[in-house]
Amino acid sequence: MAAYSRVGLPAEVAPILRYVLGLQSSDAPLYPFSGVERRAALTRALDAVIEALAAAGPLVLVWEDCQWLDPVSAEYLALISQRLTPRPILFILTYRPDDRSRTTARPGGEHILLRPFTASEARTLVIQLAGDQLVPELVTLAVDRGGGNPLFLEEVTRTLLESGS
Repeated sequence: MAAYSRVGLPAEVAPILRYVLGLQSSDAPLYPFSGVERRAALTRALDAVIEALAAAGPLVLVWEDCQWLDPVSAEYLALISQRLTPRPILFILTYRPDDRSRTTARPGGEHILLRPFTASEARTLVIQLAGDQLVPELVTLAVDRGGGNPLFLEEVTRTLLESGS
């Protein structure tokens, strides 16, 4: 409990965080609550952690693959900026651009659409990753298979390198 107070977290948050983080096998701290109360307790606990971290200085929070968010998590993210004390916090949420169903998961702010790499950019990335270990035909194969997606380009290149091609 002392560790929680050192970082500015209320003591009642500790058992909830232990449960959320999987450090406690049962949901006993949340058991007496109704579904609505349980959700509110989890929201308060998460908000308390973010507030404590932000109180120590500027904070960057990254949520990746938000296209997989459940509706409750999407609602949490959509409303988080309205609940927190104004602090220097940067929220970065990544999701697939073609996923229109998750627009509610965006807190207020700027929406930046990252375009796929051009063939030239993709080729540059593959060559930087592979060095001179891939023949030009395999570099072209990696670029074609990667479809301009940097993660896919990296994975295809890694697979080609590991296969000894």
